[in-house]
Amino acid sequence: MSATIEDSEFRRWVEALHRHPEWREELRRLVLNTEVLELPALLRETAAIVRDLAEAQKRNEARIEELTELHRRNEARIGELTELHKRNEARIEELAELHKRNEARIEELAELHERSEARIDRLEAAIAELAEAQRRTEE
Repeated sequence: MSATIEDSEFRRWVEALHRHPEWREELRRLVLNTEVLELPALLRETAAIVRDLAEAQKRNEARIEELTELHRRNEARIGELTELHKRNEARIEELAELHKRNEARIEELAELHERSEARIDRLEAAIAELAEAQRRTEE
């Protein structure tokens, strides 16, 4: 029978705790140690930290996506620039070949000029001789 009495007393005590919430807080402090009482606050702090970390992770992932896209565009641009560089090198080689041909042509023209100068000198000498002969003939 003592169990029945204890049950009814316990039930009255539980009902009293429902009517007086301030007693429940006091009972918690008496029954639970400090570490257990601090758990809800620690859980709230941990949840806030986890939320902050999750937000930071989202920002990091967004930034990584931006950087990945920038990297892709840079790679494409590097490919374009590499192709332009190859074409420029080919064009420089073409221009170097043209320059060599032009130099050879200039040398040929210089030789022709020298020969023309020599011919002109000979013609001038011949004209001078003819002029002298004409003068003698006229005398």
